[in-house]
Amino acid sequence: MLFLGVTDQIKHTLIPAVGRLIDYKSEPLDELIKHEKNLLSLYRHKAFSEIAKIPHNDWIWLALGATS
Repeated sequence: MLFLGVTDQIKHTLIPAVGRLIDYKSEPLDELIKHEKNLLSLYRHKAFSEIAKIPHNDWIWLALGATS
């Protein structure tokens, strides 16, 4: 299988973009949590007008975000 932009097919590990937190590797955990909360808030704001039924908790928002 070939992946666009991957030079070493054998050693390459597939990591979703949200999991590539190199910018936050040296940051404290609370900064990472703040970043994740901001991402969820941004997703909610952008998705709000696109969905018919508004989710009633963060877990459902996260599930929607994972599938979009």
